Amino acid sequence: MNKSLQYTRPGFRAMRGVTLIELMIVVAIVGILAGVAYPAYQEYGRRAKRAEARAHLLDAAARMERHYSNTNQYTNSLATANIGTTTENGHYTISVTVGANNQSFTLTATPSGFTDAKCGNLTYTNTGTQGQSGSADDCWSR
Repeated sequence: MNKSLQYTRPGFRAMRGVTLIELMIVVAIVGILAGVAYPAYQEYGRRAKRAEARAHLLDAAARMERHYSNTNQYTNSLATANIGTTTENGHYTISVTVGANNQSFTLTATPSGFTDAKCGNLTYTNTGTQGQSGSADDCWSR
């Protein structure tokens, strides 16, 4: 009896490994999955960074309102209103622009260390107007 065939069923050849075609099919499938998953992963990361910026802008607006209630004017200094110049993880840089007679403000969050072509800079004003410099409409809702 042939030792290499003693463990196979009658009519079947013994498997001896993986063919090159099978390996190439697996590589193609992994490539397709990576091509779909990686951009989705990157967008998820940008959305998380935007959420951090939105939270910081809302907190900064509350601090600006608190300063206004104490002094009857907004300040153009983030330090005076006790507002950090970057978000918690440093993904956005915060700036403030004060309007005429210090009676209005616009807070701006600018991406730092990455680009966000979809939303760009996020803005928030003393009237509660939310905006962005990019073309997307859902930057404040997602």
